Amino acid sequence: MDISAAEAVAALESMKISHLKGLKKANNNLYGCSNIDVLSAAVKHADGENVTLKELCDEILRACGLEPLNSLDTASTIRRKLKFTLAMQ
Repeated sequence: MDISAAEAVAALESMKISHLKGLKKANNNLYGCSNIDVLSAAVKHADGENVTLKELCDEILRACGLEPLNSLDTASTIRRKLKFTLAMQ
């Protein structure tokens, strides 16, 4: 899939991670991980259908050797998937 730098930035900017206050799993805080499910203006699947920004973001993460996020994840899972070392609440 060929994409421009602007399309890659738009896809990555669509990824949002939010702390879900009051929700926990095994004493770990939960985070909502979402992407805007909007169609990319220029990127298409092989069948000609437009790719969503979520699909594009997931493909970019895979191409970088990272795992796409689930809609709900713990901080430790997000750190592992994104190889992220900074502190998260």
